[in-house]
Amino acid sequence: MLQTIKNKRFRKLMTDAGLADVELVKGDGYHYITSNDSERSQHIYSLTVQSIYVCHFNELTPAQWVEEIKGLLNEK
Repeated sequence: MLQTIKNKRFRKLMTDAGLADVELVKGDGYHYITSNDSERSQHIYSLTVQSIYVCHFNELTPAQWVEEIKGLLNEK
């Protein structure tokens, strides 16, 4: 079963960064990003890497997660 991260501090930082539509989902030993916005979703699926290889959410601060996600989304 997929587990979407709903940490309040993380979600607020994502919203403040203009990434409210991006979801962080826990995989098996990693997390990946997805979006319910069709344009952003197409961009995510076009990326070479869509995952952050960190096993547990609490291994990074919410701010570090946002920076990692922004880094993925800015990949060319």
